[in-house]
Amino acid sequence: MLPTLPDELLREIVLLSARSLQEACYLLVVAKRVHMWTEGLVYSDVALHTERQAHLFLSSLYPRPQFALRAVKSLRVDRNVQLYTAVQVLQICQGLTQLVLHALPLFPGCSSALLDALDGLPLISLSIYLSLLYNTTTVSLPALSVFRRVVDLEICDGWVLWGSTLHLERLQQLTHLIVRFSTQRTQPAFIRLILHNCESLQVITLRTNEAPDVVHDFLQRANLLDRRIVILGE
Repeated sequence: MLPTLPDELLREIVLLSARSLQEACYLLVVAKRVHMWTEGLVYSDVALHTERQAHLFLSSLYPRPQFALRAVKSLRVDRNVQLYTAVQVLQICQGLTQLVLHALPLFPGCSSALLDALDGLPLISLSIYLSLLYNTTTVSLPALSVFRRVVDLEICDGWVLWGSTLHLERLQQLTHLIVRFSTQRTQPAFIRLILHNCESLQVITLRTNEAPDVVHDFLQRANLLDRRIVILGE
């Protein structure tokens, strides 16, 4: 039996107890009102690693679109999930502010549906493969409203900054940017342009599988020893 306490106080005690996902899941089965208080915690940060997980997640939310809109704020979709399924998830989780989208485009014709789904999200953080959206490397990211809104952006494609900046330097709201880096292919002038024009940028992270001293020497020769540059191994 739960102690006889005011609901407001009991709710605060329960939420303080749900400090991990495992504890929150346990509390879901304690009592109906405790379920109501903790369910939002369980759904606030979701990671979908497989197609089956994605379908189970959808089946739990389809009957409750308003709950999905209100509860799910952070979502990770891994590469074992089909893009078609990922789009369905995005269409119902319209309150997302953080998204890691690494799904696989196994079926043609999903790009336009994905663009529409992304356009309706209040995202501030996004990690994505541009190849999910485009079949060309000559794109202008500011043309899409989703890229004009996010402040924390990771582009996972390896070819970014090889032949153009994709007009990243026009995304004045960016505070954090992560791109793939190669001393053989990445153009230093493009990094310099982004650093010069993105006045809000606090950190640009260059992800690479090359040795740190090799990357450092490259940046030094290119006169790119900027305190905002961070090197991160793959």
